[in-house]
Amino acid sequence: MKKIVFILSFVLVATIGLMSVSSTSPSPLNKADNISLVNRDVQTFLSENPNLSVEDILTLTPKKYKVLTGKKLGLKKTIMLKVVQKQIKKAMSNPTQKKGMSKGIYVLLTIGGLFVFGLPVIAVGLATDFNGDDWWKCLLWSFLCILPGVIYALVKMKNYSFS
Repeated sequence: MKKIVFILSFVLVATIGLMSVSSTSPSPLNKADNISLVNRDVQTFLSENPNLSVEDILTLTPKKYKVLTGKKLGLKKTIMLKVVQKQIKKAMSNPTQKKGMSKGIYVLLTIGGLFVFGLPVIAVGLATDFNGDDWWKCLLWSFLCILPGVIYALVKMKNYSFS
């Protein structure tokens, strides 16, 4: 009994340590990603200023806009600029955004992993489009015993966005 408690506590501590070490960095957006970002304000602003890159838009102020174009930015366009900057920053800070999977399906697949091997790995893989190393870590934890893989998948759930 003492051995089982020791092994489970070791696995739990190792899981927490592994999760704190792993980090994902946001991937940079290119010009094609900017066009399909989020809403019509972003598309309108980008179509009016096609020569601006993402970095230029993120650092743009009304004064810099006037220097670049020679036109004064009105109140409505200033607000649109700030909205566009905020949406681009949000899109850049959430690289693992997956819209096709619901949270309920993710949880069902993860908890179903207690009965069928591999379901937590599939859940994490679908949430990340099998990009990154989260699903590999979940696979390794599932090979130890099913329970660490399920715990890892449930803890990593907060890093993903669902529809």
